[in-house]
Amino acid sequence: MKTVKQGDLCIRDLGYFCLADFREMEQRGAFYVSRLKLNVRVYEKNPIVEYFQNGNVKKDSVYKEINLEAIMDRLQPGEIMELDKVYLGKTQKFPTRLVIYKLTPEQTEKRAYGACHQRKEKEYFLSRED
Repeated sequence: MKTVKQGDLCIRDLGYFCLADFREMEQRGAFYVSRLKLNVRVYEKNPIVEYFQNGNVKKDSVYKEINLEAIMDRLQPGEIMELDKVYLGKTQKFPTRLVIYKLTPEQTEKRAYGACHQRKEKEYFLSRED
């Protein structure tokens, strides 16, 4: 983060990111692209906010989780969908844009082969040190 300046593009292609880093990049006028790991939850603003009897907003009703699997099921292979305003983070919601791309069967097969091949290489290198 020390070297990031206005207009820079930071790429986190493995999906390892810290929301605080993204906030700092935005403050500096930099841009970012990151893969989204499967365990990250994505939210949108809830149009139907609930209130307590005293008029205060129920905090857990302000955002609702987006079912990314349901979206993926509706997409055709090779189709792209963009969600302009989503929020990441369980407690402090970070606004960002999400681009969803459904792999084609060929891409899925290639990645499955690559993951299997990579795993064998890792097993080899790990066992070699024993």
